[in-house]
Amino acid sequence: MNDMPFNNKYLFNFVDEFHSLVIPSLRSSGCYGIKCHEELNNVYMAVKALTPRDDLDFRVYMHEGGRNCAHHALLLGRSLCTYVGKDNRGAPVWPIGWRGSISHTATAAVAVVCRVDACSAIGIDIEQWMDCEMARDVMSEICDPSEMLILGGASASNTTRLFSAKEAIYKALFPYAGRFMEFSAARLTGAFGGCLEFQLADEWSEEWRKGDAVSVLIADTPSHVLSLALPSRHRVNILYS
Repeated sequence: MNDMPFNNKYLFNFVDEFHSLVIPSLRSSGCYGIKCHEELNNVYMAVKALTPRDDLDFRVYMHEGGRNCAHHALLLGRSLCTYVGKDNRGAPVWPIGWRGSISHTATAAVAVVCRVDACSAIGIDIEQWMDCEMARDVMSEICDPSEMLILGGASASNTTRLFSAKEAIYKALFPYAGRFMEFSAARLTGAFGGCLEFQLADEWSEEWRKGDAVSVLIADTPSHVLSLALPSRHRVNILYS
């Protein structure tokens, strides 16, 4: 069984900031913005710690935290407009010339943005680690045994990683698909030092077809797993160096 940490070196500076600045200070109300490695084509991220609450407004609080992160990520990228709208399905509407993705848990919100000419799709997901009981309940919905074997065997941590990676893919490709896709619509085919390689198993859209490859950068923190999907019709060699 493989429970070794996954740490993609191009996400390391973000994860290092996340771990050292945000997690120890969950009462902080600020956002932390990080410009990713130059080889990631000017991808910008921001993260905000959230304080868990038990009230009816908590979902609004998480939603606002995610939008706040998006605003800060766009500021970091020097976008002239930092307002993120919402369509009739509740999905983010990004400023002209930008694309992005938002995710949150009960304790953290995160957003990622890039210019439209930098990548054709981008998606981010952050998840708190599942416990063994939760992992057993959802494992069969998320993957089949062959996918888990690629990660070294079934475990709660590997289930969390696969769940997060597939969520990131869904967020990246939803603007094209415009519909719900099952977890089986993307299959894990390889794992290379902090990068998970997937192949689309269904037709997602005219642009993203069955058989297309999708790379997901993944990194662990003590409390969360972070996944960044960068779909590309051409293998991005830097992800494996």
